[in-house]
Amino acid sequence: MTEGAFRKPPAPLRVVSDDGVRGGVVEIPIAVPSLVNLAVTSGKGNGTLDVNAETFRQILGNFPKRQGPVPAYFGHVPKDQRSATPAAGFVQGVFLEGDALWARVDLGPAPERPRASTTSDAA
Repeated sequence: MTEGAFRKPPAPLRVVSDDGVRGGVVEIPIAVPSLVNLAVTSGKGNGTLDVNAETFRQILGNFPKRQGPVPAYFGHVPKDQRSATPAAGFVQGVFLEGDALWARVDLGPAPERPRASTTSDAA
């Protein structure tokens, strides 16, 4: 794929479930194969980044290793502002469909994290 080349993205969103109150679960495409000009990214790097099937395989392999909920934001939220910005939802998982990388996102409140056991829990 040549730099700056675009193809039609997959469908914008699929509703998996909608509880009508707190949100629901959606599936959205989050990446398609492309060459990213790093000079126009927030990092202002040099050269290009080839986002391809191998990149997606690495993401698929690493996602289950993440600790705790993975927040999803609308638009770009700079790293230094994420702790003060409420997440729109939390990514439950990622998967490939065709050549696109998709995410399943729960638009409800943050999932509870398991508490570490303490000696007072055993009493």
